[in-house]
Amino acid sequence: MKAPEVFDGRNGLAGGLGEAQAEGGEEGDLLALRRVGPEIGEVGIGLVIGAWWGRARILILLALLVMPLAVGASFVTAPLEGGVGAPRFTPANAAELRDEYRLMSGTMTLDLTELSVGRRPIHIAASVAIGQLVVILPRGASVELRTRAGAGQVTMFSEYTVGTGLDDVYVRHHRYGTTYILDLEVGIGEVLVISDFGGNS
Repeated sequence: MKAPEVFDGRNGLAGGLGEAQAEGGEEGDLLALRRVGPEIGEVGIGLVIGAWWGRARILILLALLVMPLAVGASFVTAPLEGGVGAPRFTPANAAELRDEYRLMSGTMTLDLTELSVGRRPIHIAASVAIGQLVVILPRGASVELRTRAGAGQVTMFSEYTVGTGLDDVYVRHHRYGTTYILDLEVGIGEVLVISDFGGNS
């Protein structure tokens, strides 16, 4: 009986790594992981099939080692932008406020408690590919939140969710004051939204 053909993902794998790493630095490394995730998964499956058919059981161990890379890469859906570290942003007025805040890896804190922009709505998109995104809001603020996590935890005041593929919406309106319309995302890690008193309100 003819052995089944086994996918050889080396060309696609090498090509994806080469293109992404050409962009350089940590961003290139993370981008490479995300781009070649599917190829890694196919190579792992191929190794298992080939090992079983050819009785080379040691290849199964190799497949078990590479498969977690493919799984991990599939969760990193947030933009791979902004470098690495632990930046803290505390905008005080509209001139200092950005529409987007991005971080590839680390902990990013966005403190909006000092922001003074009148009553107009504030629209912000913020993301961390791997790590933690912390947003601090004025106590009792009106909010429209969309939070996403490929894998990890989302905490919005007193409510939290743990798992994969998280996509939640939280809305709270008051008659007066600024409304914060926020799109918050992590690939792998945590989104944490709290009040300026450190409480959950």
